[in-house]
Amino acid sequence: MPHIQTLLATGISNSVRASYWQKYFVHRAVRPEAYGALAHHRLVNGVSDYPLHDDFLQSDVLARSKAKHGTYLLSQTYPEGASFHSTYSGGTTSVGAVTATILKAFFDESRVIANPVQPDPADPTRLAPYDGPPLTVGGELNKLAVNFGFGRNWAASTGGPTPPPRWRSVRKWRSACCGTSALPFASRSTASPSRVSTAAA
Repeated sequence: MPHIQTLLATGISNSVRASYWQKYFVHRAVRPEAYGALAHHRLVNGVSDYPLHDDFLQSDVLARSKAKHGTYLLSQTYPEGASFHSTYSGGTTSVGAVTATILKAFFDESRVIANPVQPDPADPTRLAPYDGPPLTVGGELNKLAVNFGFGRNWAASTGGPTPPPRWRSVRKWRSACCGTSALPFASRSTASPSRVSTAAA
């Protein structure tokens, strides 16, 4: 189905461009580690040109971070630190949302997936039959869209945003893709999003 592949590639390219336009020209949300740098600059260097809320400055989190790392700067997983662009909206999230929405236009969301499998609890290198509630194509695409964005947070390289901005990004890019904001996650399955595979048993 080359037409679907073409639409997916086009959707990905356009969603990332739109997301970064939002990052630089609309939201400009400060990254958590940049906020930590403001606290460090204020508390260590005495710079008070910018306001930081007293609840934050008096939080025991700052003292605990200083005691553990010797600085008020937020710790980073990777030595190169975090991205320069703002934290919202999520470019990765936009890719997950747009691709899932495009796929939903071509496949029956209500279709129940036959014979799904999951990692065997006794031996995670093997697959075992899935024994939970029925899994649907729409539900699995919803989980894929959300996990794609959250997976970017799991990399822990950026101290990424809290879940609400990711959810807002998913809704925003699904809306941009289809020209409507009325796209609820109605068929989301209650199964664990990370352990279920739709491969045939």
